[in-house]
Amino acid sequence: MIPHPIASLKAALRAHWLARPDLAAAFGDRIVETLPPGLGLPFLLMGEALCRDEPDGSEVELALWLVRAEEGTAGLLALLAGLELALAESPPASPHHRIVSVRIAEARIDHDPHEGRSEARLRLRAFLETPEE
Repeated sequence: MIPHPIASLKAALRAHWLARPDLAAAFGDRIVETLPPGLGLPFLLMGEALCRDEPDGSEVELALWLVRAEEGTAGLLALLAGLELALAESPPASPHHRIVSVRIAEARIDHDPHEGRSEARLRLRAFLETPEE
């Protein structure tokens, strides 16, 4: 059975980003789909997704929430740049769908000095080709 395009995309993104030593060192096992109690920082939460069927595949929009403990946003922006660079260098691979394009289409950055953390609300867009039956 072929997984849903959203499931394929999430798995491919997680593997793709954690294959980079810099991102693996920063995140460890904290690229997640749910927030377990006591999750350390930084983390990247893969949240709400929208999938539209297209003639040749599926267009997926995926919400991401990137959070890092820091004063200011420099470290957060460096992590974001690493995520974007990994996508620009090569597309993630999935055994079930061909990921034709993927990019971070929107980023909203905020810093909370009272909590001592910065966060980015991201919107990722991808197109996945439907496999031949």
